[in-house]
Amino acid sequence: MIDAARGEVELRARNQKWQGTVWVGGVRYAFDAHNQTATGDDKFVYFHHRLSKEGEFASYGFGTEQARDLFRILIAVSGVGPATALALMNQLPVDQLVTAILQNQPTVLAKAKGISAKTAGKIILDVKKRIQDWASSAEITIEGESSLAAEIQEEVLATLGALGYSQSEIQTAISAGDFAEASAEDAIADCIRYLSIF
Repeated sequence: MIDAARGEVELRARNQKWQGTVWVGGVRYAFDAHNQTATGDDKFVYFHHRLSKEGEFASYGFGTEQARDLFRILIAVSGVGPATALALMNQLPVDQLVTAILQNQPTVLAKAKGISAKTAGKIILDVKKRIQDWASSAEITIEGESSLAAEIQEEVLATLGALGYSQSEIQTAISAGDFAEASAEDAIADCIRYLSIF
């Protein structure tokens, strides 16, 4: 099996899924892609191969070994297949997804297509310890603990998401703020101010 390839990488969205190709020595390899895989000449793609119960062979490509390893951790959860794992990973950058899992934020995970709050909670419960161990050895940057109380953070995430901010933007604003005694309204206003500057 091919573990990694280096060549000209292209990505494109098809039917709400990312498809990728890498040209190596005149041969083109196709794969289902993580949307953060780097494109262009002389780029690496790290692969995960899978044989389904139906006997179909599929390849999944990632721009970093860390992204591939996180994918493998996620698909080990009962009920989480490759499509669900890619939906989660395409929602947030790897470090922010890891942070959401470690900080027990199921609403962040539930924003991904096809992920219910129940599934998000199950993923966190099943992989939190494994992610903790893996993140330190994989040199994943974990964003600081949020100073927001959990119920206020849920309200901030929901409100800013409804206003059109991405989960990535919201997590960055929450991590940047000092909300030790802030109400939900104050935290939302501070996050909006922060996001309007950047």
